Amino acid sequence: MTLAQRGAKQQRPRPGHLGRIALGRIADVTTRAADSRGTDRAQTLVTVRYWAAAKHAAGVVEDVVPAATLREALAAVSALHDDRPRFVSVLAVCSYLVGSDPVGSRETDSIALENGDVVDVLPPFAGG
Repeated sequence: MTLAQRGAKQQRPRPGHLGRIALGRIADVTTRAADSRGTDRAQTLVTVRYWAAAKHAAGVVEDVVPAATLREALAAVSALHDDRPRFVSVLAVCSYLVGSDPVGSRETDSIALENGDVVDVLPPFAGG
């Protein structure tokens, strides 16, 4: 197998895991958690997509994280990118869409998310 063939192979997520897309590779992120009784249960998974400066600060196009509210989703992606100090400061100035609905000035913990929701992270931009 040549080096080019090895580089062309993409790692596939294992069953029960979800991938995080990052520069052509997939890192495993679990999709299940234990409840208070220790029973395994499925979590609400949402896709967080980054645009422009947010994409650059994250170093990835999107992440898939377990979260029941927008606040939980933002905390999860902040933890994923804790090695990128600029990421949190960019998130602080961004606007968010959940599906096609703008979050606006609502508190992030009041925004409920459902399994499969898409959160778009939009940094400020000039123009119109």
